[in-house]
Amino acid sequence: MTLTLHVLEDHCESVCKLLGITKKPVRQKVKPFTQDMRNMPEYRCEDDPIETNPAFKIDFASDEERQTFNRLLGVNITTKTKSLWFPHRPENKLKGLQYITDEVVVPHYPMYILSKGRSETRYTSKALEEMGVPYTMVIEPQEYDLYSRVIAPEKLLVLPEQYLGLNQGGIPARNFIWEHSVQNGHKAHWILDDNIDGFQRWNQNEKLPITSGVCFKYIEDYFDGCENVAQCGMQYSSFYPAISLHRPMILENTRIYSCILQRNDVLPEHSRWRGKYNEDTDLSLRLLKMGYSTLLFQNFLCCKKTTLSVAGGNSEIYSGDGLQKKLDSLLEQHPDVTKGTFKFGKVHHDVNYKPFKANVCTFKDVPFPVYPHMRLVCRGRPQEEEE
Repeated sequence: MTLTLHVLEDHCESVCKLLGITKKPVRQKVKPFTQDMRNMPEYRCEDDPIETNPAFKIDFASDEERQTFNRLLGVNITTKTKSLWFPHRPENKLKGLQYITDEVVVPHYPMYILSKGRSETRYTSKALEEMGVPYTMVIEPQEYDLYSRVIAPEKLLVLPEQYLGLNQGGIPARNFIWEHSVQNGHKAHWILDDNIDGFQRWNQNEKLPITSGVCFKYIEDYFDGCENVAQCGMQYSSFYPAISLHRPMILENTRIYSCILQRNDVLPEHSRWRGKYNEDTDLSLRLLKMGYSTLLFQNFLCCKKTTLSVAGGNSEIYSGDGLQKKLDSLLEQHPDVTKGTFKFGKVHHDVNYKPFKANVCTFKDVPFPVYPHMRLVCRGRPQEEEE
């Protein structure tokens, strides 16, 4: 097993001597940001005390070596431990704070939430309600009464009959949403899963809640300033540790999941969302293979619940050998860039996105808006001092 050991600077010399470490530690190397910032808010990985602390990659050849390490440092790492701070993790000085704007910021493009069997949890709609962001929740007709008890009827959109009973999970509903957006004259639309428990802004090694629609508006305007971007989205908070090294603000040409700003004119109606499994990976790959670019933002994060951790949705398609079928489907669709693997205790796909590095994002010569200031307040009560 491999462990990332973060050591507070003052303890580095003694820890190296104790463990017999002779190699130099890994230190922060700020990667040059190549994208046009487009008035994006501050995004800093550098000049922060946490990032300047040394880190070591330690490989344990045996369980005995791991036990010796535990004894020497007085810690208790297991075979599942991925990283460790020694002697302790630096204190989160911003704990309990959240980002707000003093005015409500509403996204330009329509916001759709695809939902099934989650009228009680409603994670995503609750988060958007707190942000003051309007949305439309797309549901199946048999669940209308359940949802209308807790969500205003004008926010509900019922799937037409021709999109029901097709045994394709959420694919038909996704295609309905795309076409609904087209028919209403929109250039693009947001499509969100219904198990997103809030949104965050990352800056200076801290992930803090954001309760303003400004996070969506930033991404929309960046998207509008690009020539060849087919999809934008937010990184999963669970995939983005609060403290780590080498993190660009935007990942170009990769998969976009769960919180997607989708351009409408890139595919004809008959070939948009397809199949039954891995529809998000499949769509991103098809768009990349067509030469489009995708942008995954990491300054704003979505707190997506893990698959099968919340009742409802299309969990029935993953029962039994569903996960293997999910993998087999992607292997059949994209054998050139996909292989099978085993992680997180289950079979999974592993996609190689390196062939799409050449899909360069190009920018229009347009002015970029100035946004209301995001400031920090205590969650639950105002705070005078701004960020």
